[in-house]
Amino acid sequence: MVTSSLLSVQLMVVAYKEVMKVLVRCWSDGDVVVNVEKAMDSFLKGAACGSTLAMVDAGLVYWEIGKKDEGVRMYKRAAELGDPAGQCNLGISYLQVLIEALPFS
Repeated sequence: MVTSSLLSVQLMVVAYKEVMKVLVRCWSDGDVVVNVEKAMDSFLKGAACGSTLAMVDAGLVYWEIGKKDEGVRMYKRAAELGDPAGQCNLGISYLQVLIEALPFS
């Protein structure tokens, strides 16, 4: 039996994914102006409320702007809460750091 809170979370995830699809379509058409500061503000507010999706998104932005330690910290928080994307991104980020440390890279 699915609890109402689990069902609510599942519905939020579905809605989030649909919203992201629309935003990607709009962005690729040139209809949306990218504002990293506003995006990060939203992601960090969501992360503070416990949203692992927001933690992963904040981690992605941190990683892309060169704040890799902050990105890893966000991935780790999401991973510890059981988020598969957070776990995957945490592993990939650890692997990337190892690869960058190799003498021939």
